[in-house]
Amino acid sequence: MSGQTATAPNLEGVYEYLPTLDWDGTGSYAAFWSASTVPNPSLHCSVVESGVDLGVAASLSRLLIEYAEAKRRMGKFTTAIPGGSHTAQDCYTLARELLDRTWTLFKDSKGLTREEDRADYTRFADPAYVPATFSGTMPNGDAIAAGATFISIRSFMEDDPDWPQIQAYLADPTPENVPTFTYHRFWAQAEYAMACAAMHHYFGDLVGAVA
Repeated sequence: MSGQTATAPNLEGVYEYLPTLDWDGTGSYAAFWSASTVPNPSLHCSVVESGVDLGVAASLSRLLIEYAEAKRRMGKFTTAIPGGSHTAQDCYTLARELLDRTWTLFKDSKGLTREEDRADYTRFADPAYVPATFSGTMPNGDAIAAGATFISIRSFMEDDPDWPQIQAYLADPTPENVPTFTYHRFWAQAEYAMACAAMHHYFGDLVGAVA
């Protein structure tokens, strides 16, 4: 499969991860969680979707960095991990590749970002529960009463210059109208920064060297 697999980034300079898998119901699912049964070749799944979430990539990088450093301190940096042929050094290399590719592909003048299609904007029209005996107003004057929706009590959001995209989608919630926005998510920026800090702290002696 093109993209990030369980072991390495692909050769096109990008990455993917697998957020949704469909287990086929065969094999021992319970055994999947037991280290004594790894590998478990009788347990099968199919890929439902792939993703390139920046925060997930940064979190994975950070995890791999910490693992690789722990193994290096144990003197097992180049020793095969039990149950396979990969090493902690491979984990370090994968972490560095993820950080480098994220920076190359998704950096702009503000930070790290990517366009996202968000079909869940239909929920702007979801009803907001208000007891029939209650009524009031929001700070901006929106009425709080039975029948209110998420957007009806947040009408200030309609002043956003991109509101017409949401409005068109609410009027006609088809795949062709799904809004696409560019997000700079704080947690992804912070996670990436901490992963870079960990890389420098633990592997400053290796960064820049040929893996």
